[in-house]
Amino acid sequence: MMTLRLTKTKSIRHDISAKFGSASVTMMPNKGRGLIAGSSARVVLAFAGVKDVTAKYHSGTKNKINNAKAAIAALSQIAYKHGEAPVRKVELKSEGEQ
Repeated sequence: MMTLRLTKTKSIRHDISAKFGSASVTMMPNKGRGLIAGSSARVVLAFAGVKDVTAKYHSGTKNKINNAKAAIAALSQIAYKHGEAPVRKVELKSEGEQ
């Protein structure tokens, strides 16, 4: 489980790239163009809630597992470190209060 550092428009802040096995991926922010990515990267980015990103695979492999793991490795570069993510304040009310 990762918490990503995203912009207000749910995009990434800068270009990122990663490699897993023989799969390598580059992700770039794009303003107002939506999610443009291959099959594995599109699924990973959609589950992460990321919008306005272009992802491009720079490898000849068609192994979808390695492509997805490369996309996750790229997103882990912009994730908060353990204990660093901002935490929202939650107020609990007792039964008598409304």
